Amino acid sequence: METGIAPAMEDSEEPQDFIRVSSGKLSADEVSELVVSPSCGAVSLFLGTTRNHFEGKKVVSLEYEAYVPMAEMEIKKILSDIRQKWPTVKHIAVHHRLGKCMKRMAILGKKIKNVFGKKKMA
Repeated sequence: METGIAPAMEDSEEPQDFIRVSSGKLSADEVSELVVSPSCGAVSLFLGTTRNHFEGKKVVSLEYEAYVPMAEMEIKKILSDIRQKWPTVKHIAVHHRLGKCMKRMAILGKKIKNVFGKKKMA
């Protein structure tokens, strides 16, 4: 299921949230395109990957599953918290991958477009 996947409107001053929870491959470029805005001067990216170990044990892959409507609802809560804490944030895109993820594979891509002001995100 995908929601809000259209690119941000170039002249739009309204903040937009883009959420996708799916088994498709994640693309940092695709996520970047969603948050590009001429009124902003920075993009922050978090890209989670499957590592090759956990608590001293070898990891070959991880498998993610979710009840997508609930996962999207929880992501919306997180985005609401971000917007309350950092009101200058313009657009936010969160893509989360489901299914089998081999080591070094991208799991979570999150980009945030921020208008620099007095408060900056940590």
